[in-house]
Amino acid sequence: MIKKTTAQIVQQAKQVARDESGEFLRTTKRQVGLEKELPQKEKEPQETVLERKAEEDTKRSQRLNQALEAELKDIRKEREEKEKAWKTEQGGKMTDKTKEEIKPLIEPKSKPKRGLFAGMKTRIKRLERSSETRLPPSG
Repeated sequence: MIKKTTAQIVQQAKQVARDESGEFLRTTKRQVGLEKELPQKEKEPQETVLERKAEEDTKRSQRLNQALEAELKDIRKEREEKEKAWKTEQGGKMTDKTKEEIKPLIEPKSKPKRGLFAGMKTRIKRLERSSETRLPPSG
């Protein structure tokens, strides 16, 4: 029971080195002054820090929502004003046209319509003429 194998000794040495290296780094930071030690009174529990951050997040999101809603109201007001101005402008244009006498449009005259078979007689005569002039092959 007293005898230890080399694997057990190596494992124990690794564990001690791991534990002591972390402690060594912590103590050197304190000695050099990189890590400031906070008194116990100033350290807050983790729960209160999380609660405070959650409250800050909710307040920030509320402020952003209010700012966005105000911006949307401004955009709606501008759109309504533009729409009213456009309607009054269009109404003014319509009244000007009604005051003037609106002249009826003159439609251009088109060619007289021909029936479905218009021009068929002339096509048939042309075909007959061309067939009469053809000569059969001499043979």
